[in-house]
This record gives sequence, structure tokens and C-alpha cells, in this order.
Amino acid sequence: MFPSYSAYSAQGWEGSGKLTIDNPDDPGAASPQYWQMWPRWVPVADVLAGTQSMRQNAMKYLPRLCNESDACYQTRINRSVLSPLFHRVLKAAVGLIMRKPIVLDGGDESYWEEWRRDVDRQGSSLDEFIGKIVYSAIAYGHCGVLVDYPSNEARNLREERELNAKPYFIMEQAPNIIGWRHSATEGKGQLQQVRLREVITEPDGRFGTEINRQIRVMEPGKFEVWKESEYGSNSYKLDTSGSVSVQDIPLAVVYAERQQVLLSEPPLEELAHLNIQHYQLQASLLNSLHVAGFP
Repeated sequence: MFPSYSAYSAQGWEGSGKLTIDNPDDPGAASPQYWQMWPRWVPVADVLAGTQSMRQNAMKYLPRLCNESDACYQTRINRSVLSPLFHRVLKAAVGLIMRKPIVLDGGDESYWEEWRRDVDRQGSSLDEFIGKIVYSAIAYGHCGVLVDYPSNEARNLREERELNAKPYFIMEQAPNIIGWRHSATEGKGQLQQVRLREVITEPDGRFGTEINRQIRVMEPGKFEVWKESEYGSNSYKLDTSGSVSVQDIPLAVVYAERQQVLLSEPPLEELAHLNIQHYQLQASLLNSLHVAGFP
């Protein structure tokens, strides 16, 4: 139920970038506000990624000791284990918030009761999906929910139901929302543009799988999808574009510690640092016990 993984490194987005944009027409260039939040996401994401992430970042979290050989250093890294303290606190917080089931009121009860059993077209119930959103929002400071609807040629509600066409949710974690435009004086204060990093899985032959990265640009009443160019990373070309029936960007944001629009702070960041400190102390203790036992 709880996505205990890094929202950016697991999808290959390592976050190399600048506060100023050399090419203002590059859809993959993150905004300055994004990079303002990035350093505070890193310890949270690494802790949630677990032991393997901490070992991969050993030079940062378990620096080499003076005169320590490569073999001894690698052995010390392999012996280290991260206790999932931060993850357990997040899970407990979500359980407290979601202790009562969500109640839907109004409309066709049978229709919405059927819909709530699979709200993301991946088998997640409404309560399970909202639990993931709350988990990510508390971890990173905010989390987005994108509402989409499958394209079809239905002419009325009856035909839509026959096609089983229903709205569904897409979870957009904070590190994947790379840019936005908002002005209190335009569009009644609504978002005017949002750019989302996405990783898609496409079939390759009969049994193969190809993983590609793309940028989804959403503006009121329209959208664009820019796929990563095959000639190099961080280079994109327009793949598809079109219009949508709603005039507002269908993105809702859940905040845990809101600063501004799509700008927040991880409320439990210090706890993540304490979890990292516990990992370092435990690794040092295990190594000391090993050396003392086998001098």
C-alpha cells in the first residue's frame, strides 16, 4: 500500500540542472522552485529507498575511514542495514488519518461504489489510493492527483457505461512535478501550466519491454507529450498534442506543509536525518564489534 521507494531515482531522474534555464523552450528543464525543494527531498527519498539506496550512496552516508582498504570499506558497506524507522512513522501517520473509510455522498450510488473499487485502473481501491497520496504528501510535503478519462466515441451516458469508461486517478509525486505557472491575477488564480515527468512502458516485439521517459505539458483545455529523443538524454521532441473537454488543469494537490502553490516543505525531514544518523551509528557499531571480535 505504501510506496517505500525513491520517486526520482527509481525512475532514472537524477536531477542534474540549473537554477537558470539556458533554453526556455526546453520542456524538461525544471523550475527554480523545484530546485529549491530538491535538497530537502534527497534525504527523505534515500531513506525511503531503503538499505540498497544507502549502500549505493555510501560515499555520502558512510565515508571511508583513514587508511581503510577497499576490501574493508566494501565489507563495512555490505554489513550496514537501514532500520525502516521513517517508513514506520509515515505508515502510522497514514493509518491514523485513514482510520475511517471514505464516504461518497450524492450521485448514482451503485455507479460510484463500483468505481471506488478501482480508481486508478490498476486495482487500487479509493481508500488504498488516498492512503498512498497521504503517505507521499507527508514524506515530500505535497503530492498531486491527476484526473484522466479514457478516450472513447460514446455519444451518451448509456454508451459510456457499456464501454465501462470511467474517470481514473494518476498519482504524481512531488519530485515528478517539475514546473508550473501560476498567477493570482490570471484565470481566477488557477494553474496556467504544469509539466510532469513520466516513465512509460511500451511493448517491444512479442515479449520485450521498452521503458521510455517523457514530459507531459498540461494547460487549460489542452495537453502536449514530449518524448525523450533517442539521440541523447534530456532532449525532447513533441510526440502528441490535443485538447481536453475541461478548461481547468485536472490536477489536485494534497499538502502536508504548504508554502505556496506547489511549493512545500517535508514536515518530517529532520526525522529522516535522524534515521540516517541511526544508520551511520549502527554501521559503525557493527563494524567495531566485528573488528573487536576478530582483530
